[in-house]
Amino acid sequence: MSDQQTQFQQHFEMKIGQNRGPGFGFWFGIAMVIIGGGLLLDAFNLLEFGEIFDQWWPSLLMLIAVAQLATGSGSIVGSGIMFTIGALLQLSKLEYLPGGYLDTSKAQYCEVGRGTRVTGSRWETTNPYTVKLEAVVSRGFRSTCLAGVRDPYLLACLDGVLEKIRASVARQIGSPEEVGYQLQFRVYGSNAVMGSWEPSPAIDGHEVGVLIDVVAATQEKASYVCSMARGDLHMNDYPGRKSTAGNVALAFSPSEVEMGETFGFHIWHLLPLDNPLEPFRTTVREFDGKGK
Repeated sequence: MSDQQTQFQQHFEMKIGQNRGPGFGFWFGIAMVIIGGGLLLDAFNLLEFGEIFDQWWPSLLMLIAVAQLATGSGSIVGSGIMFTIGALLQLSKLEYLPGGYLDTSKAQYCEVGRGTRVTGSRWETTNPYTVKLEAVVSRGFRSTCLAGVRDPYLLACLDGVLEKIRASVARQIGSPEEVGYQLQFRVYGSNAVMGSWEPSPAIDGHEVGVLIDVVAATQEKASYVCSMARGDLHMNDYPGRKSTAGNVALAFSPSEVEMGETFGFHIWHLLPLDNPLEPFRTTVREFDGKGK
């Protein structure tokens, strides 16, 4: 490279550096001075800076994001995310966000490397404004028992054996509807995760885990039903059985684990409101400068 080209490059780089203006640290310092001055005025009861800051603090995120982009001190993606979060929070503070829901009925999911691109989803505005309500209700008390099954003869007829156990328990103490209990068998290694939706319920491995799951009105009843099901599974007869001392390996002793009260979703819907703050109690307390 010639001396003339070198001088031109240095002159060009100097011009670029001059045009960039103050860096991010400069603008951050200005923001701190403003906040500090506002807090000082608030301490002397000259300005209600606390209320102003509470209303407008998300705008600081937006300003910081813009400063990062202007000075090149932050990535475009990171600054864009920060600006978006600040904008949404600020709109929420000003009560400008419309009520609605995200419609994903036409969403498409495409694998991109190790991530996923989602397209086609739409925000649908609703009128009046709605708030989503979620609530649970007590379902009773739960007791569980975890047992491992490795006998290939039992694995081959496990579904039938579990149905026999379910019928045996109902025959001895009454049906679930009469007595008030729920008895489920979750077979890990077959269909414990998806249940009846499992497309490949066949057992391909050499062992499975059977979780006996009982919910009843009281903890004592749940544990009693669970112990009956566990006893039947442990000693039940089936074609090809070679041992009468037990068919499964129990994970814990005592075998039944009391899980306590259990809950299930009971309310999950949208509540239409004229005022988004209507169902929420708000209390405002004012204190003097002495903290009283």
